[in-house]
Amino acid sequence: SSRFGKYTELHYNPQGTICGCSIKQYLLEKSRIVTQQENERNYHIFYEMLVALDDSQKQKLALTTADQYNYLNQGQVVKIPAKDDVEDFNRSIRAMEVLSFKPVEQESLFRVLSAILHTGQCQFVTANQNGLEAADVENRGELTIVAGLLGINADELRENLCNKSQVTRGEKIVTPLDKAAATDTRDALAKALYSNMFSWLVTRINSIVDKKNKSRSIGILDIFGFEDFRVNSFEQLCINFANENLQFYFNEHIFKLEQLSYEKEGISWKKIEFEDNQACLDLIAKRPVGILHILDDESNFPKGTDESFGQKCVAQHKSHKYFLAPKTKQPVFGVQHYAGGVWYQVEGFLDKNRDTLRDELRELIKSSSSQFISHLLSEAAAAAANPASSANKSAAQTSRRRPTVAALFTESLASLIQTMSLCQPYFVRCIKP
Repeated sequence: SSRFGKYTELHYNPQGTICGCSIKQYLLEKSRIVTQQENERNYHIFYEMLVALDDSQKQKLALTTADQYNYLNQGQVVKIPAKDDVEDFNRSIRAMEVLSFKPVEQESLFRVLSAILHTGQCQFVTANQNGLEAADVENRGELTIVAGLLGINADELRENLCNKSQVTRGEKIVTPLDKAAATDTRDALAKALYSNMFSWLVTRINSIVDKKNKSRSIGILDIFGFEDFRVNSFEQLCINFANENLQFYFNEHIFKLEQLSYEKEGISWKKIEFEDNQACLDLIAKRPVGILHILDDESNFPKGTDESFGQKCVAQHKSHKYFLAPKTKQPVFGVQHYAGGVWYQVEGFLDKNRDTLRDELRELIKSSSSQFISHLLSEAAAAAANPASSANKSAAQTSRRRPTVAALFTESLASLIQTMSLCQPYFVRCIKP
């Protein structure tokens, strides 16, 4: 749950017997797919697959060992002591078999996982194109493997990784990307493939275990805790915003409502004082100038930058009780959360919020000869990936612009709190020493 939030609802029939369940997932940590900090691994399934598949399967997918892959070796932890990757992989396979996953679905999952690893192996060099510096793929062999695994044309993949196109007044204009932009495009493709595959898995599991005939239910929320790292970014702000909401919900039920019931029953007790964190929630998300709304405005502004986002936050909120403004002109800002102050580095905020895979790459994946892979980036798959989308259409979703990560997360979080408010809550607070 430290890498994504999970709400599992157990369904009961009128006789009190479990008759099914459903799962919703929140804010998968996508950055881990392409970069890891020291002493950290990528998602376990990659390492498990590489040690558990037999030689013929690995040869079919052109796989070697974990230490060879750029997306797996950055944290310099290929093996975790006391973790049996082979056994854990076999447990995952058995779980898929129990849930009646078709062999072609299992095979497709491994093809996508392998394609992601090979995508990370694609390196770029700077070439000259019509007098302009332009990126080109250095190792075409890896590119060919990626295209083969995804069932798409290798030349078209190279074209879309190294160039961007836009239509202006009916004319298509192709602009070459520099080395850094091409690398970002490559990483965006890897993240889109993994996150959409993860969403497909959740939807597929729900299609099997959710019988749609519940009479009563018990919901279990297992979600990321408050985070404060050496470097905090957009993901930490979203996670901590979720925790602020849960703390508000906790306060509401444990203090406000309980004490109201004490008063009604005439019980004599000493009133407990607690910190109301509504002002902190407003700082982060209240329209029109909450931090996340400033972020969305900058993300939708063509000339918006991480620096301009940070500057606008400071200008708007420097006198706010819960906002921490830097003493010198630094690309950071802080929020005084209920659990303590956290400083956020603004670098990367806009890209992470946009989370955009360019339309031409999306269309290329949708042209895949594999039905499974072509469906991954379709509109239907995108709708299934957002747990709030069917229940709560926002203006952002109905507009022509693709909704931002912050907008989708805020909406799904509101949907979660609304669902929880219909329940009788019990809390298990875990503290990491």
